[in-house]
Amino acid sequence: GPGRLCQAIGVTRALNSLPLDQAPFTLLARDPVRRPEVLAGPRIGISKAVDLPWRFVEAGSRFLSKPMKGGVRVA
Repeated sequence: GPGRLCQAIGVTRALNSLPLDQAPFTLLARDPVRRPEVLAGPRIGISKAVDLPWRFVEAGSRFLSKPMKGGVRVA
């Protein structure tokens, strides 16, 4: 969820209300040599369109709120 995303990228409450396009934020392109393995799977806690891949995660990420079960590798 959003809490784990913020934890993964180091966003804390100290950064509340700051514009994302100015310091201290910096967005950098990922190293093109290292492409992560991305898995797609069902969204947690929904009852409609459950067959669609709503959840995309980096395989093995320690920042997942719940492990991906039965995820399909995305090319």
